[in-house]
Amino acid sequence: MNGLRTPARFIGETSCGFISGWLYEVRVERRPGSPYLWVVDLHGPGRCPYTTMGTLAANWRIPADKTGPDFGEEYRWQREHDRPAGNSWRRA
Repeated sequence: MNGLRTPARFIGETSCGFISGWLYEVRVERRPGSPYLWVVDLHGPGRCPYTTMGTLAANWRIPADKTGPDFGEEYRWQREHDRPAGNSWRRA
């Protein structure tokens, strides 16, 4: 499935497998035949549909406030200390 792959911070209310304030590596996509934009966690079970770009933007900071080496450093630390397989990154 194609889509935008990016680091992102979930800023909405905890739902759909995403926890408010946490960093994720996600793919934003529109699935064939679906009226929704989907945000999919590339390393865990989180998946959430949005009806408009506005609702997606109200729930996500894309790209994340930490990108590049800073994102990688936080990602590695969170993965090593708090992230069991299939869950998402620790709160910032």
